[in-house]
Amino acid sequence: MTQVNFYDKVDDDKLKFAVTAARLGDKWVFCKHRDRSTLEIPGGHREAGETAIDAARRELREETGAEEFCIAPVCVYSVKNGGEETFGLLCYAEIKRLGELPPLEIERVVLLDGRPESWTYPLIQPFLLDKIEENVHRMRLNNWPFTKIKNGEKTIEIRLFDEKRKRLKPNDIIIFRRANDEADFFLTRVRGLHARKSFFELFSAFDFARFGCEGCTMDRMLEDIYRIYPKQQEERYGVLGIEIGVVE
Repeated sequence: MTQVNFYDKVDDDKLKFAVTAARLGDKWVFCKHRDRSTLEIPGGHREAGETAIDAARRELREETGAEEFCIAPVCVYSVKNGGEETFGLLCYAEIKRLGELPPLEIERVVLLDGRPESWTYPLIQPFLLDKIEENVHRMRLNNWPFTKIKNGEKTIEIRLFDEKRKRLKPNDIIIFRRANDEADFFLTRVRGLHARKSFFELFSAFDFARFGCEGCTMDRMLEDIYRIYPKQQEERYGVLGIEIGVVE
């Protein structure tokens, strides 16, 4: 029986594979091998002297023709058959541009809204995509916070603590997109989560510079945030400070 497991990390020398679930815009990116009629997530074996993340980047380029993309490790996965367990690095990527597909084993790239009907590895890769959907999140930002976070000048993003935000966990990946330009985005990793009853309580817990508001007063910060989130929503949901770091 095939069993798929997930780990935060294992010894580096155990990582033999790298697999990257990727999106181009709102489409999932899958590959069709020349010798198969099924579809698969880009990935393959790690080569000698190669880091696991470099293997993920190489495989993504070779199997999709991706020329410009952002990529980040999500976790370690393993596949266990009987007594043997093999390990790989599971990554996520947002592709900005696809180029020409290299003349290797992949015949074509297939873009889908959802999942393929026929998987090459039906006992493994659907579970990997489940993990990606659990640990990867997308959010939009207006120009000011987008630029501040991208430049490292804002390290805590503020949201209501609604049901959607309750899915967030430390070490998750958040893709921030510029609201007026969906093609402009970057990846971040969740470093910490700070739930509070009110914005006043949240702002009081940190230096204002963490919110990108160095030199601001409390009154000004509250005035600005209530333009976005009315007090009724604050009282209903509570608030969340999402501590993040940009993925280089």
